[in-house]
Amino acid sequence: MDRNVDLGEGGAWDRELLRWVDSCNIACGGHAGSPELLLQVMQWALAEGVHIGAHPSYPDREHFGRRSLSLSKANLQRALFSQLRLFQNSLDMVGAAWHHVKPHGALYNDLANNSELGEQVIEVLQNLSFSGIVYALAGSPWVKQLQKAGFSVWEEGFVDRRYIDSGALLSRSQPAAVLTTTEAIVAQYESLCKGEAVTDTGQTLIRHCQTVCLHSDTPQALQHAQVLAQMALR
Repeated sequence: MDRNVDLGEGGAWDRELLRWVDSCNIACGGHAGSPELLLQVMQWALAEGVHIGAHPSYPDREHFGRRSLSLSKANLQRALFSQLRLFQNSLDMVGAAWHHVKPHGALYNDLANNSELGEQVIEVLQNLSFSGIVYALAGSPWVKQLQKAGFSVWEEGFVDRRYIDSGALLSRSQPAAVLTTTEAIVAQYESLCKGEAVTDTGQTLIRHCQTVCLHSDTPQALQHAQVLAQMALR
């Protein structure tokens, strides 16, 4: 099971986290980051042999990309083109391969069930001739939409987020939305490795994932990443 982490968002542990994961999603300036930080994290990831992916978002640095925006198609696509071209140019500068794209925050969650929004993002990826993998919420309609458009998809689970019965993630506005203890995160990881996700009501969902995410801003993220990496070696 691939383990991924969101980086380039100004966290203190980006360099260290790369030693314990398989792939990373680097902010492209939409919600966080800078061209300089993007290049730096790419260089670190390349040195560690970690797969490098783009982490585009709604253009919303004020709310860290965690607020849904009602943008026109032109404005959304312009924002995504800007972020992904910066990412592509930075990859060329460091000589790294573009492994995947994983939208960030509210954009990621909105894409799970919004086919019109999905078509707009698919157009951007097609116009960029992107041929890598797209990370998408496991079990969501977005997965099938991407596959129908010809993209390779890795269905994603979250080791540090609580699910609800619909299969979506519990809103971060709720107090139990983020799992913070190593015990809880390990239990979630073990469930996802078995193809299951337990919801906030105790329901078990079938979720076959190819990758799982640990957020770099989750408390004690580095410690959690180390534990999961050790479990993966068993």
